Amino acid sequence: MRKFSFKNICIPIFAILLLLAMVIPFFYFSGASKSYTTNSCITLDDHWDVDINDTHYSNVTLSDFTFPMTQKGDIIVLSRKLNEAFSGRNPIIKFNSVHVKVDAYLNGHPVYTYGGNEFFHGKLVGYGTQYISLPSSYNSKPFKLILSVTEDDAFNGIEPPELGNGETLLQESISDNRFLLATALFLIVFGLIVAAVTAVLSFRNLVFSRLFCISLFSFLIGCWTLCNNNLIIFFASDLRVKAYLEYISLYAMPLPLLCYFYPEAHHKVRPKYITVIYQCLIVAQTAFFLFALITQLTNVIHLPVHLKVAQLLMFLELIFILALTIDDIRNHRKYDRALQVGVIATLLVVMVELIRYNVEKYIIHFHDSHYSSSVCYSALIIIVALLLDYSSKISHGLYKQAQQQLLENMAFSDELTGLHNRRKCDEIIEKLTAQCDDFILVSMDLNLLKYYNDTYGHEKGDELLRCFAGVLKEAFPNALSCARMGGDEFTVILPAMHETKRNAALLHLYKLMDEQNKKDPSLKLSTALGYVTRSEFGREVDIRMLYQEADERMYQNKKEMKEKQPELFRR
Repeated sequence: MRKFSFKNICIPIFAILLLLAMVIPFFYFSGASKSYTTNSCITLDDHWDVDINDTHYSNVTLSDFTFPMTQKGDIIVLSRKLNEAFSGRNPIIKFNSVHVKVDAYLNGHPVYTYGGNEFFHGKLVGYGTQYISLPSSYNSKPFKLILSVTEDDAFNGIEPPELGNGETLLQESISDNRFLLATALFLIVFGLIVAAVTAVLSFRNLVFSRLFCISLFSFLIGCWTLCNNNLIIFFASDLRVKAYLEYISLYAMPLPLLCYFYPEAHHKVRPKYITVIYQCLIVAQTAFFLFALITQLTNVIHLPVHLKVAQLLMFLELIFILALTIDDIRNHRKYDRALQVGVIATLLVVMVELIRYNVEKYIIHFHDSHYSSSVCYSALIIIVALLLDYSSKISHGLYKQAQQQLLENMAFSDELTGLHNRRKCDEIIEKLTAQCDDFILVSMDLNLLKYYNDTYGHEKGDELLRCFAGVLKEAFPNALSCARMGGDEFTVILPAMHETKRNAALLHLYKLMDEQNKKDPSLKLSTALGYVTRSEFGREVDIRMLYQEADERMYQNKKEMKEKQPELFRR
């Protein structure tokens, strides 16, 4: 596993958060100074005649008008005279439709149609805001809307159309929804940037996969918010795109959230049934998403038909995550506190939204275009909570990694020189021997250590040891190990190499010692050495045999040095 810095991970993430957070106040305040008069648009609420199949209603006020839930094949006709005088140019009627084919007539002449081809072929029509252009001479002429319902349980009320200028209506919509729009864009852009980065990093280190789940969840809930609140109209006018994106985002949204909680669900302290339930939810959600997508693409079952099943699965998954959170609280897992608060807050908001949606749709006056969800705000809470939880886990993991590294250093390093100790050297030789790898074992004995300890004190002797250790590391940069075995004894393990290259490496050591002696005459570096190769022995070889042979050759070299440089050993 590659080492990485907690600081290097968190700083870019929170820099992105800070940068994107500037978008929210920008959108919020950019529309605050823009004011619109109450006459900028006219709500066409009264004096409608409504025909639902064979039932006629006269002089209807649409905001107070409800009827049984529409089913596929129902025909609704709305008609009235446009007696309202609009002073602006380019008059437009803004109308919100829900899974219907729309035909508009002015004075008996068609002025607008939508969804005819999809209706004829039985495809998903979509829903959202439609803008019906009128001629400037519309005043006092009869206007008729014919709505052909394409899905079951579509709506049980009709939002009053608005008459106004197209540009003004769009500007008003942006101004009224600027904070919601900014929040959705923040979630999308944040999700895209972080997902792009972590998707690559996850191949190197799986710890980034959890951050990828957070970013994917952020992107999906941002897309759903744009579509659910009819804000996608600012970027794409095709209502089918809106419908596809909204339902696919909604149905896929639980998957990254469930994947994020994989470690928690599989924690060894959890009861076995928790893991089983988690696996069932993952399989069910994945199968449901694929089934909904395939049946839509093959035009067998449209995406809106699966909404009740999606809500049921989502409710079960939220209950499951809540159970994990309660279990964490009960077991006092304090490092999960931020996530616990975020999950509980978001869970409450989502549950309230699910209840509100179904109550408004099936019990009281409800029209899908009226439903504006605030889930995206709670998504900000849980995304921040997930990021804090992720940072906490990374910090905790790095702390444990640092502890492990410290313990390893203490167990396998020589405190004075920073080189490996005998235990680590033995471990490396045993591993190489077990793998039948060839290598060179160099045994060294540092001369004059006793002289420096006795004459100048152990501080000077320690300085001599550290100086020699530095020269060893510089002389053998590709060594498998440079170790201090104890006292004045050192060992170097080199990979197998040709005799010429090996001799050059040893001569390089002597050259570096000479350079160091000239640089600091107060320290005299000198060593006797002997080496042995693993291949000199047969298959049956152990550590003792290698050490013994290398030491014998080292002592032989020391004997030769005493004969050639007797004055060196008289100190």
